[in-house]
Amino acid sequence: MRVRMTKGILALLTVGMVVLTACGTTTLTTPIVGASVKINTDSAALGNTLDVPTLFAERNDPNLIYLWGCELRTGTARFYTSTDHGFSWTEGTAPSLSPYTDCGPGSGQPLNFRTTMAEGSDGTLFVAYAAENPAANGPRNVLVGRSTDKGHNWTVVAVDTPPQPAAGKKPEVDFEPHVAVDPSNPKNVVVTFRHSGAGNPTRPFMATSTDGGAT
Repeated sequence: MRVRMTKGILALLTVGMVVLTACGTTTLTTPIVGASVKINTDSAALGNTLDVPTLFAERNDPNLIYLWGCELRTGTARFYTSTDHGFSWTEGTAPSLSPYTDCGPGSGQPLNFRTTMAEGSDGTLFVAYAAENPAANGPRNVLVGRSTDKGHNWTVVAVDTPPQPAAGKKPEVDFEPHVAVDPSNPKNVVVTFRHSGAGNPTRPFMATSTDGGAT
């Protein structure tokens, strides 16, 4: 579990749940914790497998909160938005790039699920995550989704796509991606991730963009 403090909101993430503190303009000496809010509406009979939730607050609107997660049972990405400081949520369009549409365990070496969000000074929202082609039985790839309209629409690019493995060999995998944006220049975006496979030790890698994440 991760605890992240973002613009006056202390959020404790559980599977499909968020616990929020109420924060005003005055300084609080103790946190005021509200009731848990269930975000996803999946049937309990199917099992709630929404995982790796990441919470992020809009830089210019503390009432606008984003949440990204992955449905591990189906490999489907999920994106939710709250406009009332996290008390109610609406599911929207999640970033996706064909053929890398499975962000779940997939078929090849499921490693350390993680995703991160960041926002540029121009308001562009970024999501970094790993996914694979569900039909290829191959590698996991690092992808970055970009939204310029507060998460309503996404443009997704592949940061790194390892090659298909040779017959009888395990696939290479990219995992644990993180994205950061230069606070003084939103065109400068950095993505770090870990890479494992092909008989090589796990190593950290870094990819940089000078065009706002387009390449």
